[in-house]
Amino acid sequence: MPNWACGNVEVTGKRDGVIAFVNRFLDIHGKTGKEPDTRFFARSFLDDDRESVINDVTLQTEGDPENAVATVVFPASFAWSAYSCVIDGYPQHNPDCITLTEACQQDHVSVHIQTEEPGIFFEEDIFADEHGNLTNSSQDLRTARCCNCGSTQGVASFVDIDDLECYECGSVDLELIEEE
Repeated sequence: MPNWACGNVEVTGKRDGVIAFVNRFLDIHGKTGKEPDTRFFARSFLDDDRESVINDVTLQTEGDPENAVATVVFPASFAWSAYSCVIDGYPQHNPDCITLTEACQQDHVSVHIQTEEPGIFFEEDIFADEHGNLTNSSQDLRTARCCNCGSTQGVASFVDIDDLECYECGSVDLELIEEE
């Protein structure tokens, strides 16, 4: 079983493009929401119900013209890393898979992906615009210590430490450890 990079995917574009992009993700059963011959993201899974995510897009654009712009944010999980699933790695080894750059160009959407992978202790920040222009960075997670039991855990830079609880004891009294 691989480690999982988990986080949020934010997609902005016209209604049909956003829905097409969401449909490129696998569900918990390994199925996409697209036709069988449409390419999908390798080892990239929706962590929400597909219909719920699509309903969010539909509600945002309800009553608007066909070219209404929507933004949807949904949780997703990537085997090992988002980078290896949607940029370079798995997509190049499977002709049924698509890269983030290609999907953004085809679906005319911009995408922001932020993940954290506490097993290998890194976070990712990926952005691609509707033309497929891509920026990608990764860094080590910050370290937080529980003031109650003393255990440590990784925390992504985009996560508010006040929203976390200790993995060991459940305390919400965590403090960031300064880098030495």
